[in-house]
Amino acid sequence: MGQGYASGLAGLATDFGVAVSDEQPPAPAGPWSPSQAAPSLPASSPPSSRLKKRRLISMEKRLADEGHGELLSYTRKAAVSLEKHGLGEHTARVALCLDMSASMSDLYESGQIQALAERVLALALRFDDNGEVDVFPFATFAEEAGGMGLADYRGRTGVLHQEADVGGSTDYGEAMRLVRGRYAGSADLRSAPLLPDADAGAVEPPVFVMFVTDGATSGPEAALEHVRSSSYEPVFWQFMAIGEPDEFEFLAELSARPGPYLDNIGFFSVRDPGELTDEQLYDLLLARYPRWLAAARGRGLTP
Repeated sequence: MGQGYASGLAGLATDFGVAVSDEQPPAPAGPWSPSQAAPSLPASSPPSSRLKKRRLISMEKRLADEGHGELLSYTRKAAVSLEKHGLGEHTARVALCLDMSASMSDLYESGQIQALAERVLALALRFDDNGEVDVFPFATFAEEAGGMGLADYRGRTGVLHQEADVGGSTDYGEAMRLVRGRYAGSADLRSAPLLPDADAGAVEPPVFVMFVTDGATSGPEAALEHVRSSSYEPVFWQFMAIGEPDEFEFLAELSARPGPYLDNIGFFSVRDPGELTDEQLYDLLLARYPRWLAAARGRGLTP
């Protein structure tokens, strides 16, 4: 009140999300008694929560108006899983690392990777305020392909597969190096937590990395070092392996072994990505992330 609300209590209440009627309620006929219902104020959410809800409503309306019906369906299924895991209004950056080694060619040509990328984009539309997925094609080498959003997602993975110059083998470490450099500022070895700098301005949200591959890495030592170092950073790796489970012993062991600071890896394998329903995919993607997020917040890595 000391800041001076010229409109008195009504102005103060309005600024904090409480609707105020211009009409005065009629005076009670007699003294109030406990049998009379006490007036109640409408519950209000924090300003950041209200902004997030408005953004999500606006996003769904845009998808409907612009003819993105299938993507809208994906976002609604993602929302169910997010609510189930307590992440309905969570904000995070979303990255997509796509294996483009020679053995992946059939998956790109059949459209299965495109369908998978669209479901990841739907998750990003719920998570990320910029409504995009940052894409990192990799094989022997890795590239940053920029964002994938509503303007260019249709057929995007097929174009990337044709244009990316990343070789033909598989090296997880190359993609992980680019991701850490982009979001943590460095891909160097780390043995201390990367805590947010409150003096630098707004604190960046955590990063959810969807990492898709169909083969073992040629450099397990480099991948292991990136995982260990990134356990001190606000970065979570969700690996999805396509193929027979026994082909991915390294990833299975990696996900079962906690990092030196935080356990920041999820992993599952599937013989055919087309066999997963949307609901199954989102539940698998979010199986371990909430636990990591709670630990990361507890140690001050992310807001």
